[in-house]
Amino acid sequence: MLNSGDMAFMMICAMLVFFMTPGLALFYGGMVWRKNVINTLMSVVFCCGLATILWFLFGFSVAFAPDAGDLGFIGDFSHALFKGINATEAGDYAQGIPGAMFAIFQLMFCIITPAILVGALSGRMRFKAMFIFVATWLTLVYFPLAHMVWGESGLNLNLGAVDFAGGNVIHTSSGVSGLVAFGCHGISGIWDGIATDLFAQTAINPLAQWDGLFFGDTKLLTAQLLAIIITIVYAVVVTSVIMFVLKKTMEIRVDTESEDVGLDIGEHSEQAYAAFSGIDQ
Repeated sequence: MLNSGDMAFMMICAMLVFFMTPGLALFYGGMVWRKNVINTLMSVVFCCGLATILWFLFGFSVAFAPDAGDLGFIGDFSHALFKGINATEAGDYAQGIPGAMFAIFQLMFCIITPAILVGALSGRMRFKAMFIFVATWLTLVYFPLAHMVWGESGLNLNLGAVDFAGGNVIHTSSGVSGLVAFGCHGISGIWDGIATDLFAQTAINPLAQWDGLFFGDTKLLTAQLLAIIITIVYAVVVTSVIMFVLKKTMEIRVDTESEDVGLDIGEHSEQAYAAFSGIDQ
């Protein structure tokens, strides 16, 4: 049965997670030269629309539909175009809220993950190339990782690993992918997993199969470390392949002149803070 309290709580949580993405845009925008502010904001904000479309078309299905091929790697396409996702009945993953609400809540994480990633690319990558890169990265990296970690028959979940804060699916994947793609973005999500390894208690959260290290069990720590390694290796390899293919098929890096002038002018023909046009950077 649906629970009105659960639904209200999930609506608030989804809203808070969504607000993190424009907040991230402003945060990144304050870290770059003025000549790249618009490009940075656009790079983050466009992830909202692109991720939403892909999530509706097939992303949610690949992440949360029943396993395809019994490999724990990706879901099948039984929920493509939100087929079978009901707004008035509970879904497979949360009994107290509608399946559609769960899908929308998960969409918020699908949006913010590439938004984190593009922080390593703004100011250097052509906007068209970034669009193609993010679409491909979501399809080949994020959706399969979401299934592996959060899907009912996912590979990492079957290992006994848990990911309550998105440390693997969101932070580690976007961090190492950003490092591979161009720049350096912290992989602080690893610490989310380590905290779980140390402090988890099955008496408090039955979703954890074993107690954490501080409570006398090493199995969870081993599972978490293995899950982190799988995430890093998978994200690095697939991101490297994506970038290799893009480099062979199109120009992905802006030229030196555009980089000097700034991508706001070079890519968007706009200028941030026009009232301060006397300031070079």
